[in-house]
Amino acid sequence: MTTQELQENILKPVMSYPEFTDALCASLNKHLKKIGYGVCMEVRDGYLGDKVHFKSYKQENRYVNRMPVRDFYFLHCAGMAYSEILDLVIKESGETISAQEGVFNNGKVPSIDDYNAIKSHFFIRLVPLHVIEMDKDHDSYVYKTFADMALVAYAYMGLHDDQFVSSKIVATLLKKWDITPEDMFEKALENSPKLFPPRLGVGMCDFEGLKDSARHDPMRPDFVLSKSPTYQLTTSAGTNGAAAIFYPGMMKRIRKLMRQEYYVVPLSIHAMVLHPASAIRDVRSIKSDMTADIWKDQLFLSTSVFKYDSANDKLEQV
Repeated sequence: MTTQELQENILKPVMSYPEFTDALCASLNKHLKKIGYGVCMEVRDGYLGDKVHFKSYKQENRYVNRMPVRDFYFLHCAGMAYSEILDLVIKESGETISAQEGVFNNGKVPSIDDYNAIKSHFFIRLVPLHVIEMDKDHDSYVYKTFADMALVAYAYMGLHDDQFVSSKIVATLLKKWDITPEDMFEKALENSPKLFPPRLGVGMCDFEGLKDSARHDPMRPDFVLSKSPTYQLTTSAGTNGAAAIFYPGMMKRIRKLMRQEYYVVPLSIHAMVLHPASAIRDVRSIKSDMTADIWKDQLFLSTSVFKYDSANDKLEQV
């Protein structure tokens, strides 16, 4: 958006919340229409849960991202100019749209038999090992074990009723593609941050706001980590967040941000809980301090606790 266009949208502070959301949606729709996108509001009980949803008209109105409105309204109330807020929202939404357009190929999923076309759709999930082993076909899946968990290879297969659909990669496909499991995992790890961008935040209390905002991407050069005894690592979708710890360069990046070693607690397939080593006196206290209610609706992942070993760039079970 040009400076002139931004100036045309400057509104006098302080707007009421309804005025702000109406203005924001109108401005975003005007800007995004040029590239085949638009927005709509998702209103929840109380404005703290309201979201702006970004949708692609080119992909049958598929939703590609969402952001919490409250974060931007708080900035407005704090005195930030509306034009600056609009510029910030456009920048963050543009980064997500650009990444997902490349991954989703405008919504068209190639044949799974065509390796060169489908390889950009590979990604990984971290799931409990016993869940995989209970499956009678588990010997045919492509996965790696890690303690009592499994890193499983998947391929994105499209959308059904606006839901993400995927399929496990099986060994017979590797033979057809003439690639090794190592090559396939390397490609899946490379793709995963594009499908599920990482999010790192302080504490455990704002999962919704954390997963929606690109400002919480720890791989951004300008990312700043506030001091806390507890952090949460997830993804922009709020799903498959535990696997983010295995994204290329992620463990080292977190070590650099924390400036010390750290413990990792994989209590859910959707998120990892991280503790700086200096905040933990007794490793046994880590899990006892976690509240069961936080995870009651999520799939329990592991009974293990890990510590990052920076010398060898890996997680060690403790």
